[in-house]
Amino acid sequence: MSKKIQGRPAEHGVYSWISSGKITPSIQGSRRLQRYLEDYERALIREITGDNPGTLTPSRELLVKSVVEGYGVLLLSMMYVKKHGILDPEKIKKGIVSLQPVLSTSMIAYMNSIRQNLSALGLPADRIDEAFDRPLQEKMNHRSG
Repeated sequence: MSKKIQGRPAEHGVYSWISSGKITPSIQGSRRLQRYLEDYERALIREITGDNPGTLTPSRELLVKSVVEGYGVLLLSMMYVKKHGILDPEKIKKGIVSLQPVLSTSMIAYMNSIRQNLSALGLPADRIDEAFDRPLQEKMNHRSG
């Protein structure tokens, strides 16, 4: 069930992440997730440019930023669903079985965008698949914040 905070539905932090590039401090594990995404961006740049990050072109930098943004959306969405469930409790009350709004088509669009951008950056297919194969717990140890 979705918890309410001061009369508002519990937030997953996706909109804040997209608009500011920062994880909302109210999200459990926000500091760890922010660090993880920053480290992921640095590692991706290092993988693309080797020991010469100055060779990152503006177009490739945009692709990297897009991958990191999309990955943040996916991780925040998974954290929210893990805590609040996959089904939308407000719709269930009305007799409608529906996924949480955070799992709408935009999540699938972000997954596809990440895959396409990683491919455009020249990463091999096995490295692209690796980005989606590990469970969230392995990536973040979500207990600490």
